[in-house]
Amino acid sequence: MIYCRGHAKDYDEWQTKGAEGWSYADCLPYFKRSENHELGADAYRGGNGPLHVVRNTQKDQPLFQAFLDAGVEAGYPFTDDLNGYQQEGFGWHDLTIHNGQRWSTSAAYLHPVLHRANLTVMTETYVNKVLFSGEKAIGVEIEDSRTKVVSNISTTNEVVLSGGAINSPQLLMLSGIGDGDHLKQLQVPIVHHLPAVGNHMEDHIGVHMQIACKQPLTLYRASKRYPRNRVRLPTAKSVASYEHLSSQLREDIGHAMTGYIFLLRGSKNGTLRLRSANSRDYPRIDPKYLAQEENRISLRESIKLMREIFAQSAFEDLRGKGISPKDAVELDDEIDAWDLHITWRVLREWELTRIRLLTCRLVSTESKDFVLSTRPLCQIL
Repeated sequence: MIYCRGHAKDYDEWQTKGAEGWSYADCLPYFKRSENHELGADAYRGGNGPLHVVRNTQKDQPLFQAFLDAGVEAGYPFTDDLNGYQQEGFGWHDLTIHNGQRWSTSAAYLHPVLHRANLTVMTETYVNKVLFSGEKAIGVEIEDSRTKVVSNISTTNEVVLSGGAINSPQLLMLSGIGDGDHLKQLQVPIVHHLPAVGNHMEDHIGVHMQIACKQPLTLYRASKRYPRNRVRLPTAKSVASYEHLSSQLREDIGHAMTGYIFLLRGSKNGTLRLRSANSRDYPRIDPKYLAQEENRISLRESIKLMREIFAQSAFEDLRGKGISPKDAVELDDEIDAWDLHITWRVLREWELTRIRLLTCRLVSTESKDFVLSTRPLCQIL
């Protein structure tokens, strides 16, 4: 629900590297056109779009205000609008919420036009592959997940692929667009040799710090339905699966504060490859988390920065002992070891931030290893 556009300089960097038409000045009118901000329109906000946006100013929550005050105490600026002129600093997030509910792009764009005669929405339906005549996309092969019936949908215009950073490259490779050697190994007929498909994957590496809170101000009370040092029983009538549980039960720590740290320019050069020619098989993903030394250094310094924030006087009446990492974890090597443990534990559960990107990246002047052009707009090369 957090509404964050990304930093303006990132868009400008895309333009500099060859992505014509993707500067922040080019994209801003579309952001504004989509947005219906509760504070009204200005130079950076929209006021009449379908996407409802609210400002998360929970000033009655002392923890939130303490965090903002601590940031300013530590010498960092406060910003009134994280999507506005000054994006750096501490400030209140915008959220996509309307009438107390999450306001998704589906709610904003799809549901209002479901009645249109020229629109058909098919749920519980897989796309197996894109169909081609030569190198021109002419349709898609689909499969009903309930009946297992396979059929084709044809077009004389265009096929728009919008499967995200995981399914888009997977579907391209299943359709014969990707690295030729990889496709041959899986006996997928090659339509177009394009090695960049599935390369350059990035993700926002994230870890979280936990610190005990001396005041009963957190969500802990709302989560006390079950004892925190017990294994919870499911509420379903039967148990459908079993898991081996390690001995991770611990003493109830009570109220605590959590600080999340994300490297917005995190892992680099991850890869995605097909596991098989079956569209139901999950692809093989090598994210290369913490493969670059700069990531390790950035995470280490971020831990120190978060500790600096919590050490400010704004947290004096709230701050308890460190839970994860412990206060005794101070040396660089100790922080690095904690970072590595937490990151790989989360990776095992394939959580992290789930903000993967660049597996079908735009044209770049730095390399010929790209998938999409900008003229025509986002067309596969």
